[in-house]
Amino acid sequence: MRDTPPNAIDRPDVISCATGILMERYGCDAEGAIDRLVAWSRETDIGIPLVAAWLIDDVSAVWRRVMPMPTTEETTCPI
Repeated sequence: MRDTPPNAIDRPDVISCATGILMERYGCDAEGAIDRLVAWSRETDIGIPLVAAWLIDDVSAVWRRVMPMPTTEETTCPI
């Protein structure tokens, strides 16, 4: 597993963000997503916020590869 993303655990919405990711990925409701986080936490003996942070970091890494950040020229709106 990777190191914890900087300040990921300090974010108050880390668990709700991870819950949303799991709901989208697995088609489950919020309770099912939380249950999955709890199960992963127990399996790894790592706290839920850290498990959630790793999930968010992994999903973010995938999106950075699929959708790289636009350059300055690409973000400038033509008039």
